[in-house]
Amino acid sequence: MAKKAGYFPLYFLIWKALFLFSLLVPLDAYAQATGPDLTGVSLIGSLSGGNIVASDTIRNIGSVSASNILINYYLSSDNTITTGDTALSCSRTVASLAPNATSSASTTCPLAGAPPGTYFLGMIIDPNNSEARKFLEQSQ
Repeated sequence: MAKKAGYFPLYFLIWKALFLFSLLVPLDAYAQATGPDLTGVSLIGSLSGGNIVASDTIRNIGSVSASNILINYYLSSDNTITTGDTALSCSRTVASLAPNATSSASTTCPLAGAPPGTYFLGMIIDPNNSEARKFLEQSQ
């Protein structure tokens, strides 16, 4: 019997359906357990004497609570904030942040030692990625 164009054996169709299903299950399971996802909502800096006061708000947009969240502040010559920028000698820690909750605070940072210039103020939330690592370890 000659095969016609578009003819596929039944076992191929079943295998393909199982293969697609096996790809979808892990993605769906991942979507239900994304862990904490920390993001900055706002950051405002104001000068006060030889200090800069960093007033920030962060939010946990993930599905799991986060704890002991470290926030470091930086001065940068451009609007891309990295750990390679000038670190300010201040930080704040948020004890706990539930899903969809926010935390706001003002932190006073001394500017002593910062070279004169024009800077962008930035923050890095959870700079060591400890929340992501903690969630992955608990998920395994």
